[in-house]
Amino acid sequence: MHRTFFTLAATLVSIVSPGHGADFDWVTMGGGAKNDKTRAVTVDREGNVLLAGELTGDGVCGDQKASGGGGMDFFIAKLDPTGRCLWMHTLGGSGIDRGYGVVTDAVGNAYVTGHFQSTDAKVGDQMLPNAGDYDVFVAKYSPTGEQLWVRTAGGAGYDYGHGIALDRKGDVIVAGAVAGEAAFGNQTVGAKGARCIFCAKYSADGDLKWARGTEGRIGGSAHGVGVDAANNIYIGGNVSGVGSFGGLAIDAGKTTSALLLKVSSEGKGEWFRSIPGTPSALSHEISVDAEGRTW
Repeated sequence: MHRTFFTLAATLVSIVSPGHGADFDWVTMGGGAKNDKTRAVTVDREGNVLLAGELTGDGVCGDQKASGGGGMDFFIAKLDPTGRCLWMHTLGGSGIDRGYGVVTDAVGNAYVTGHFQSTDAKVGDQMLPNAGDYDVFVAKYSPTGEQLWVRTAGGAGYDYGHGIALDRKGDVIVAGAVAGEAAFGNQTVGAKGARCIFCAKYSADGDLKWARGTEGRIGGSAHGVGVDAANNIYIGGNVSGVGSFGGLAIDAGKTTSALLLKVSSEGKGEWFRSIPGTPSALSHEISVDAEGRTW
């Protein structure tokens, strides 16, 4: 079945007014050969729309084209406030490669994260090293679409970056999960035989500042991440078992519960809350408002 990714901007008043249908400002469609999906959307300060996800085959967005790597590839695309596609790029190879999160900074640079399975994955002419199965990637693009840097992390298991945010210093916060031990530069997180939550901080230039993961008899994954005005980090996801994160003891019980975890700007665990589900629960997205409240 052929599926396309799309984005739209709608007039809010027409959506909330009773008895009226949505009055769309614009709709833009695009995609590859099949099985395409937009997984993340954000808007920069100038009203441009950034999309991230996956497509199969060569991709088209408006009059912009991007060559695929032969499998399912990560894509990032930028549209202007009128829905015109400004640029589009892919990352990947013959395997399954996806984008899960995208965020922009004050000057319009875009930061993305996801996972890549391909052992022949490329960004431009740069081959991405794969430690086994799926690995994490984090990449930065300029406002004009130039790929500025890309970083990878992982081990032999299924590892992925899912949530991405920027703090007030411009550092890049990435959260996700690793299966077993995973290398982030010269730092190792995770534990053999366990699915572990991770959080990593990079500078705006792509230098790794720290990486942390759950330890002990605990399993889980991180999905959303947010940052408050004091650069504290809030992670949403799921968790079960007993262990720790950044020196903070965590006892989440035997059932898989929704997780909210607060981490300091230096990677120290501050506190956690869990909400048990029947049979399970998941916190998928996190947002921190101007008053420091977490949603």
